[in-house]
Order: sequence, then structure tokens, then C-alpha cells
Amino acid sequence: MAEFAQDCRGTTDGTWLNWHIAEREFSPAAEQNLRHALTIDPSNVYANAMLGNWLLQNNDSLQEAVSHFATAVNTGKERPLVRTMQLGGLIYNERPHARTELIKVANDMRKNNEPLSDDEKKRILAPNYNPSHYAELSEVLSAIPPDESWATYQWLDAAQPGDEDEIKTQQLRSDYIHVNILEISGKQSDALAQYKLLQTRLKPNSTLLGPVNDAIKRLTARTRSNQNSSTH
Repeated sequence: MAEFAQDCRGTTDGTWLNWHIAEREFSPAAEQNLRHALTIDPSNVYANAMLGNWLLQNNDSLQEAVSHFATAVNTGKERPLVRTMQLGGLIYNERPHARTELIKVANDMRKNNEPLSDDEKKRILAPNYNPSHYAELSEVLSAIPPDESWATYQWLDAAQPGDEDEIKTQQLRSDYIHVNILEISGKQSDALAQYKLLQTRLKPNSTLLGPVNDAIKRLTARTRSNQNSSTH
């Protein structure tokens, strides 16, 4: 155990540690080794990143995983490896609040000008910015401040579509996301007006029509409720 910790502390890349864990077939012994490595060097970038990923993959404590990744990131070392482990554990993770942490990571990467491939961006966009899933979308858009939420969405959705129809679809979806951010940030009247305007631009078979209609109903009802409350 002590030898593992020392090797983990002294390695110059993640290859040795990755091989050692794989050799043990990701058994509980791997977690024990990683934790022991951290008792010797709490800031070990590899042990923190791999333990964080281990916790996410095995549905253990999300809060602890986030803490280990924060330590790994703060070392300033091996950032591509850390992000690979971090995104690998968060993308497609359906646990409560995992989406929030994923968007925080993406936002942090955007602000730090860290690279993210178009494929990875699509893997974040597709399951998390689905207009048909209002609850999940609201969680994602409210994970970070409104201006950063909008900037991060644009960064993730930067890939250029192939034809004119795809360009129009992308623009309509982008406008819908922007109005959602207005709603979440408390600008109810502006959001309602923008939803109604967007409604007039949609074709009858548009997949956005249902979510937009629902949003108009939601905000109209909320506005009436607020008006009734103010008169009593």
C-alpha cells in the first residue's frame, strides 16, 4: 500500500496509475489505494482525479467527487487528464445535481479557454438542453449566473450546421434557450413577450411548439396569479 502511494505521488503521467487500477479490474482495492495515496499527498492530481471519477462511476458521493476534482484542478497540473476524468464521470450521469456540476465544469472550461471537441460539446448539449424536458433544462440553465449560462450555451452550440434548414433549427432552439434564461432570471414579462414572438415563427410540426406553448401557459398563469395576489 505504501509503495502504491509513493509511486502515485511521484509519477509524471497518469499511465502508471491507470494501468495499476485496470490491472485490479477497478475493484474496491483500487479505491483503497487511491485514498491511501491521498493520505500521503492530499494534492496528488492523479489520485484526486481518478478517485473523483471512481466515485461518479460507482454512484458514490457526488459532493466528495466534486471536491476531489476541485483539488485536482487547483493543482494546475495535467488539466487535460483531469477534465477527461471529470467529464467522463458527469456526462450522461442521471444522478441528482450531476447536470448542475457538468455545466459548472463546462462553464469553467469556457472561461479558461480550455479546449473541448465538437463531439464532446454535442454529448453535453443533447441530453441536457432538450427543450422537451423543462425540469432538466431549468436545472442546467440555472446552474450558473444568467449571463454565463447564455455564454456557455453559445460556446457549446458553436458548431456550424450543414444546410439552411439546420441553421434555422439551430437559431430557433438558441432563441428558445435564451428566452428560458430570461424566465429563470426573473424577467417574466420580457420572457412571455419573447415566447409569444417565437411562437409566431414556428411551423405547426416544429418540436419547439409544444414547449413554447407550455411556457406561454405557465407564464400567463403566473402573471394572473401575481395580479390576483396584488389586489388582495
